[in-house]
Amino acid sequence: MKIKFHMHPREATKTCPAGLTVSRKSKLPDGDFRITSYSWGRVKLWFVDADKFTADERQMAYWLHVEHLTKGPT
Repeated sequence: MKIKFHMHPREATKTCPAGLTVSRKSKLPDGDFRITSYSWGRVKLWFVDADKFTADERQMAYWLHVEHLTKGPT
C-alpha cells in the first residue's frame, strides 16, 4: 500500500515557526482547521487532524522529509 503525502509550506507567525503541514490532499482545507504538531529532535511537522494519520504514517512522513532534505529535490 502506497501512501501519498503532501507537504505544504507554513509561514512563521508570532507564535509558531515556519515549517511544513502534512496532508493526504494536494490542497489544504479552507478556513481554520485543526493540526497537531509532532517533533523528532529539531524536526517538527504539522499534520492535518481530519486526515487521521497513524503513528506509523507520521513516522513515514518524517523519514520522507529527512530523505528529501539530505538528497535534495529530484
